[in-house]
Amino acid sequence: MASEEILNAAISQLKAEALEAYAILRDIMQRPVEAGDKGKIAAGALKLAQCEAAMITLQEYAAALLAPKNPPAGSASATPVMVTEDDLSEVENLTEDDLQRANQMSEEQLLEKSPTYKRSIDDAKLKAGPSKDPE
Repeated sequence: MASEEILNAAISQLKAEALEAYAILRDIMQRPVEAGDKGKIAAGALKLAQCEAAMITLQEYAAALLAPKNPPAGSASATPVMVTEDDLSEVENLTEDDLQRANQMSEEQLLEKSPTYKRSIDDAKLKAGPSKDPE
């Protein structure tokens, strides 16, 4: 089925982009600090989270996306939605900060949803070595 192949290709592309973002973050963290690293880390983390979330979303909805379009007999058909000028102006007036806040996840959510982020935290803990508790 061509649709399934396209969906799998999209999932593979998102996975590759997520792995690339993770590798770049890892490289930045393992070299000496340079000017601008803060921004690179933030941008890389955002890209990683977005790609990973998109990949997970496609995986979770794959069956529904590939299901036949014809609704079962007796069910209501989709109702078109009218977008008004006010709706468009609200979207156009969003700032970059508004968009970033809308895309932010808490660290707890990120740990729960992102195996790559969880792996990076585990790697950092291993590098730090065993904790030394004063007794």
